[in-house]
Amino acid sequence: MPTCRVIQPDNLAPAHTWQQRLAIAKQLYPDLTPQLISISGHSVRLTFPGEWHPNGRSVLKFDATSGALVSHSDVRNSSQGYLLSQMIYPLHVAAVGGIAWLVVVLVGGIVLILLPITGIYFWCWRQYQLYL
Repeated sequence: MPTCRVIQPDNLAPAHTWQQRLAIAKQLYPDLTPQLISISGHSVRLTFPGEWHPNGRSVLKFDATSGALVSHSDVRNSSQGYLLSQMIYPLHVAAVGGIAWLVVVLVGGIVLILLPITGIYFWCWRQYQLYL
């Protein structure tokens, strides 16, 4: 896992605009790319190069009134178990694996739709056969 240099939030000026918040994100984590801005949550999600998650899992949260950085997390510094559990979502939405994995997920979804439909059909067909 790569290590990253983190500037302590105490040294940062309050950020009231999103341009200032994105500048703080670039200052704290220069190798991460902003992907998702939550206006209601006052947070920015970041991705690192090669990350599976389409929206990123590293987060910067800002205070709504003062603009101060409340918390920041770099997922690369998390435990291996947490990182492993976070791989489920990108696999679920077929964000990794290319076209082959997308086809597998698509076929699996279609099969799950067809199972109850065919089950009801065969049950009705059997009930019809019993009354003949």
